[in-house]
Amino acid sequence: MIKAPPTTFWQRFRFIGPSLILTATLIGSGELIVTTTYGAQTGFKALWLIVAACFLKVAIQEALGRYTISSGDTSLVALNRLPGPRWRAGWAVWIWLICVILGAVQLGGIALTVGECLQVTGKGFSARMWAPCVCAVCWAILCTGRYQVVEKTSMVLVSLFSISIIGSAISVQWTRFAISWSQILAGFSFQLPRAADFVEGGSALAVIAVVGLSATEIIYYPYWCLEKGYARFTGPNDDSEEWLQRARGWIRVMQFDCYFAMVVYTVTTIAFYLLGAAVLHPQGIVPKGTQVITTLSAMYTDTFGLGAYWIFITCSFLVLFSTLFVSIASYARLLSDCLGLMKFIKISDESSRQKWVQRFLAFTALLFAGASQLSGEDFPPLVMIIAGVIPLAFLFLIVSGTVIYLKYTRLDRRLQPNWPLDVWLWASVLLTLVMTVYALRPFLDYLN
Repeated sequence: MIKAPPTTFWQRFRFIGPSLILTATLIGSGELIVTTTYGAQTGFKALWLIVAACFLKVAIQEALGRYTISSGDTSLVALNRLPGPRWRAGWAVWIWLICVILGAVQLGGIALTVGECLQVTGKGFSARMWAPCVCAVCWAILCTGRYQVVEKTSMVLVSLFSISIIGSAISVQWTRFAISWSQILAGFSFQLPRAADFVEGGSALAVIAVVGLSATEIIYYPYWCLEKGYARFTGPNDDSEEWLQRARGWIRVMQFDCYFAMVVYTVTTIAFYLLGAAVLHPQGIVPKGTQVITTLSAMYTDTFGLGAYWIFITCSFLVLFSTLFVSIASYARLLSDCLGLMKFIKISDESSRQKWVQRFLAFTALLFAGASQLSGEDFPPLVMIIAGVIPLAFLFLIVSGTVIYLKYTRLDRRLQPNWPLDVWLWASVLLTLVMTVYALRPFLDYLN
């Protein structure tokens, strides 16, 4: 399966896809819900945090993708290479597993918001009843195929919603909520507001955790790179000049994949935030309780009239469904890899791996469906989502440390990045650490 890498722009464009799968995941909970809610809470003053969260993390993604192409290792194998305590697997793998279990609460909240989109159609089911049905539909689609199904479905869903939200952010300039340059400049004052409740307290930390790429999506990335074929086309490292040229070529494709997706989700994320800050914040409209999507729909109805309500509901369903869909697919791959590393299951070849992935597709769908039923009056979907993503802020720091460790100890020295990428990588690690500590302040203020 060794293949020479493409050399022209359009040839490389044909091989992008893994990062767009991640984009389908992050646009749902990270952008539609967390980003827009944060814009509604804070106005324009935290725009700097949104831009930084999108831009910085790509260097971590690129470095992990580079290592995967060089070694053929999955993310969990890479985490397992960290020195330190181990029982069946390394300490970092166990921390990842704990975060995944806690993260199921977030995906349960996403399933409920998808259910809310269906509930408003008036078909008689509540969001809580719709949520398990949506998980079952995701499982059924995923059982029909492998990588191609996930990639093509993700591309369609991401394209539809990205076009819609960017168009809405541009169109708002012809309404009473038009955005001025002074408001944009105010967004780079490098301030964070104090918190009045759990959602406000955790929102800044949630932005660091899930806006742009979260730790889970960066960990997903090598799996989709492997299934796309980047490492397989490169072949095992035989120290030859031919292997080195193939590796460099496929790394360029992987970089193009990363940067193209970064542009898509950064522009989309900024559009979400600006709509929340411009339309919802001045009116004091902030999602609470169980009516998350219905509340956010004011971004469309208050600017374009009541006729835009169903456009927003349809687009929200598409993007939230894509988040749930890709998360089920990704969890299944990582859980099978994790339990294989821990020797709880035996994976001897690609055929046995696919069988375990199929089993974990069903398990993950059931897990998210079950988590959706935890919702109650004191634990609504938005609180579930915020609570589920906060651990990812700390997991991201572990992933960052892993990438630095692999770069200096295991990456083929001939594939070391140039100095601008090195600067970007170190800036990403250090500034994300600083922002995480800074974002803890309003959360700790609330807890105190």
